[in-house]
Amino acid sequence: MAGTSIHTALKERVASLYPRIGAANVLLYPCGMSAIFAAFRMAKALHATPRQGRKIVLFGFPYLDTLKIMRRPEWRGAADDFVFYPHGNSDEMDAIDQLESIGAIFTEFPTNPLLHSVDLKRLAAIARRHNAILIVDDTIGSYNVQVLDAGADVVATSLSKIFTCACTATGGSLVVNPASTWAAAVHTSLASDEYLFEDDCVELLAMSKDVRERLRRVNANASIIASRFASHPQVQAVYYPKFIDSDLYKANLTHPDDDSDAFGPLMSVVLRGGAAAAATFYDALNVAKGPSLGTNFTLSVPYTILAHYDELEYVASCGLDRNLVRFSIGLEDVDEIWGYMAVAFEAAATSCGGGSIPL
Repeated sequence: MAGTSIHTALKERVASLYPRIGAANVLLYPCGMSAIFAAFRMAKALHATPRQGRKIVLFGFPYLDTLKIMRRPEWRGAADDFVFYPHGNSDEMDAIDQLESIGAIFTEFPTNPLLHSVDLKRLAAIARRHNAILIVDDTIGSYNVQVLDAGADVVATSLSKIFTCACTATGGSLVVNPASTWAAAVHTSLASDEYLFEDDCVELLAMSKDVRERLRRVNANASIIASRFASHPQVQAVYYPKFIDSDLYKANLTHPDDDSDAFGPLMSVVLRGGAAAAATFYDALNVAKGPSLGTNFTLSVPYTILAHYDELEYVASCGLDRNLVRFSIGLEDVDEIWGYMAVAFEAAATSCGGGSIPL
């Protein structure tokens, strides 16, 4: 369903979170991956004849389903129609610019689960030179960052995450940049494509009324937790925009003059001690466990094992540690959240023969 007054109200809510965007530039879908798939099909359609042979580029290591969608032979076309650059670094950006024919570039900002931020302005410039469309999934940076001004032609977002906060409804959006040279073609391609169940619109609207305030609070909590992880002796690595690619992330902040941290709820952690430490820590962790993010309650998941169990060596070559634990920090009192972490750290230290470690 689409086009009802409740759909319009939801589009207006989404549009209000982006600069200079009206409801007419928002399209709604049943979930974030539906929006990504719609964008992928649209990109394929735009590079059909007379753009046959133009490649779809995926830049940076993304969420599992995005990669799987684009690799499916029945959807991607010929094997060389899809090119994946998993590290998302400067050398790989140079390699994209050397490609002979590009139809579309997809990236996440920041990426999930490694929280890398790419040079969006440079990527947009490459897209322009190749007459390609740039599609950015901003779900992890939702509303903390604005990627339209950096040159994104289309922004894909899961509305099931921070927008909704409670896992009570699913939804996704595509926001079309009205300043893009692709805007008219995108609207034409997607004119009859969007749909979202009306009852889900009602729930999404109800749960998103306070999204700005929730985002402010979760940003504060997550920044504190990430800093505590970073200084903890049992932690080997913390993936969080506060610590990695920070300048590239901050260059796209919604409110760059605000001195409060706005790095979002998501972070990933690798513990010292390998699989045994990670398993004991995770099992002792008394928080909700599951693969979503942006919820009011703290979530954790052994991301690599859950998402990539049958390709662990391959994803390791892309920089993804098999023992990585991903967290989405919620709205609980920050010391309550850290208390759960402290108990888990103690269990991991004891099980690995290290005894008690200061927390």
